[in-house]
Amino acid sequence: MNIIINPSFLEINDTSTEKCPLCNTLLEKEIKKHKEKIFYECAYCRYQDRPFGIGSSSLQHFSEGCRCEVKELGEEIDTLFISCANCSKPKCSNCKKDIIGILTFGQDNLCDTCKLNQKKIEFNNKWITSSAQEKLYLHGLEKLKILAKKKNIKGYSQKKKSELILLLSPLVNNEDFPIK
Repeated sequence: MNIIINPSFLEINDTSTEKCPLCNTLLEKEIKKHKEKIFYECAYCRYQDRPFGIGSSSLQHFSEGCRCEVKELGEEIDTLFISCANCSKPKCSNCKKDIIGILTFGQDNLCDTCKLNQKKIEFNNKWITSSAQEKLYLHGLEKLKILAKKKNIKGYSQKKKSELILLLSPLVNNEDFPIK
């Protein structure tokens, strides 16, 4: 009996396994009739990207055009289809939307929108708990220059970020934020 595993990256060596080795959910198993198919690529398509000489193409060498075909081999045989619904169509653990792309296990299964929201929440928590001096490190050079101008620091326009932070640290308090 043939075995087809979906998604293909699952490593299932024992067909009696009940749970997915990656996400630990129950595997779906079904026996169906299946014919093996082989794709025959024609010479026109196979050599389409290869140069045949200056001004020459695969169409000039294989003028009949595309003749690709799919052939089914032999007769239908019983095939065991093993699939994991969670791995083949992963969902975001937060908003339950489909996650597109390859899922990496061991991390939270979050979509891009939820990851961005999580980063915003982490930044906001960091902002709330940090002191005025620590908030300087969270700003860019432009904002630090604006603050230096408000604090009447001379030569601020030629200073680097680290130099501005050293100059501003003793002068700032929480009322200076947000920098506008």
